[in-house]
Amino acid sequence: MSPSPSPLPLSETELAILELVATGATNREIAHRRGISEATVKKHLTNINAKLGTGNRTEAMRRALEQGLIHVGLDPLEASAEGAGGDDVALRAAQAEAARRLAEELERARRHSRRVVRGAGLGVLLLVLLLTGTAWLLRDRLAIVGNLPPSTPLPTPAVMREPQWQPIGRLPTARDGLALVQADGVYAIGGQDDQGLLADTLRYRRGIVAEWERMADKPSPVRDARAVEAQAFIVVPGGCDAAGQPSDRVEIYDTESDSWSTGPNLPVPVCDYALAYLTGRIYLFGGRTGTTVGSATNAVWSYRLGDPAWTTEPAMARPRSALAAAVIDGEAHLIGGEDEAGRPQINHWVFRPKASPVWQEDIGMELPAPRSGQVAIGVSVLRRIYLIGGSLDRDEPAALTLDLGGERVWEAFAAPRLQTPRRAAAAALRNDGREIWLAGGRALDGERLNAAYVLYQTPLFDRLLDARP
Repeated sequence: MSPSPSPLPLSETELAILELVATGATNREIAHRRGISEATVKKHLTNINAKLGTGNRTEAMRRALEQGLIHVGLDPLEASAEGAGGDDVALRAAQAEAARRLAEELERARRHSRRVVRGAGLGVLLLVLLLTGTAWLLRDRLAIVGNLPPSTPLPTPAVMREPQWQPIGRLPTARDGLALVQADGVYAIGGQDDQGLLADTLRYRRGIVAEWERMADKPSPVRDARAVEAQAFIVVPGGCDAAGQPSDRVEIYDTESDSWSTGPNLPVPVCDYALAYLTGRIYLFGGRTGTTVGSATNAVWSYRLGDPAWTTEPAMARPRSALAAAVIDGEAHLIGGEDEAGRPQINHWVFRPKASPVWQEDIGMELPAPRSGQVAIGVSVLRRIYLIGGSLDRDEPAALTLDLGGERVWEAFAAPRLQTPRRAAAAALRNDGREIWLAGGRALDGERLNAAYVLYQTPLFDRLLDARP
């Protein structure tokens, strides 16, 4: 194994900022003391984290202390003011004492972590030895009773707990009809709260306190729009205004410059559609072209970033709005939705842009009961579709899952226990499907929700990959 590369050297400015962090100074205080903007401080901290391989300012400060890059003592800026008076000397002494206490606490935490790791390793070793001994004992006894040869291996049942939704930072306000998308982070865009339409562009930021960070506002606030990421850009077509009137505007967010621009308009105004990114193209399925359910359409359009216009694709079999799309292996599964009379449906159609015919319809994997307004996520590695919401019937499960590699039958799946979304939530896929994100929506009683959750599926992935030859 080749040695790991040495960390990149920190500049004098970055070292000075880290020493200020070690004194407990906030980003605003650091900016004031260094005579720079708070945004510049954040940029320096981002560079520091990249160089040290850390995730936030606290980890970076700890890493710098461990490597001896900085030393805990007087505030590096105020140290130059020695001799300025008794009060200043007392202030510097207090700051130095606080910093020393911080360093001692970090060292205690490191010692405690080492003890925990050693203890956990010993516990795992003892457990493995115990299970191994028990297995040998059972094998020998079964060999005697069943007249089996002692070398016959016994099957080991695989026990896997169902993944559970974990709550994360709440949205600033309760909202529904928003879009959720993974780009250089997870973004929540638009929607509607109790005060009206939202122009929010929020990016989830992990840290000591996880929060949704406000980015540049979307130029035209909408609800019931979807979003996809393409080449580091987030594309949001159409959507509804406060009166339910669809829009034909296409707005594109640049994640690198934190700015919005416009793309080619949709052929017609549309909202409450399904959206999928397949083979380098964005596909928009169905939706409403007016304010009434009777305006549901069966049209399909596609767009490649940089094209001058949207392209008309083969239409769906029947008009649908409030439907959901899940992508599996380059194919879009279109599930449920409402017809022109506003009635929820059970349909499950598959759109295959590279096949002939393009559409597979009524393929025997229809929903067990009609649904509309749900969100769907496809995890290609698992060949599994997850469906959240879509039914206001208390007797119906809040979430369903379909194993395309198994029995191909929809089954109930665990939904978040608190603030369970039943309609108009948003979902996104992260880390190749190891994480499913869910945010906002409306509950059974119609109340808007501000909860956000993550479903971690790493154990399921690891078991699947280990089973592969």
